[in-house]
Amino acid sequence: MRLASDWKRTLLYAYSVRWWAAASLIILIEPFVGLLVDLSDDWSIDVRFALRSLSGIFGLLGIWARVTKQKEFEDGK
Repeated sequence: MRLASDWKRTLLYAYSVRWWAAASLIILIEPFVGLLVDLSDDWSIDVRFALRSLSGIFGLLGIWARVTKQKEFEDGK
């Protein structure tokens, strides 16, 4: 595996990296939010479901962006 010469440009402008970063951020904060949710009574299942759904959607959007938009990025369009 070889690192691209313009890796900084890829990290800044690739939509797939942005979506995966958003999914990773949600995955990282989920345990902390889960701890706060455990202290409440009514909305624990809803919040956990929303966070897991968002992380899954962002992960899928990252795959979609990698497949469709990355080709345009490499062509310079």
